[in-house]
Amino acid sequence: MGKIVVDHKGILALQEIISYARIRARENNDSKVLDKVKEFQKSNKPIEEIVV
Repeated sequence: MGKIVVDHKGILALQEIISYARIRARENNDSKVLDKVKEFQKSNKPIEEIVV
């Protein structure tokens, strides 16, 4: 596991990646990825603190 650190310009890109991951996980019925996305969204952490 590592921490992703981004500047302001990278935040929008990370939001797109999260959105894409959620869509792909639904298509593939991948509950592990969906759980991680939901966990992150509920955490209310700044997007700079996403841990992957």
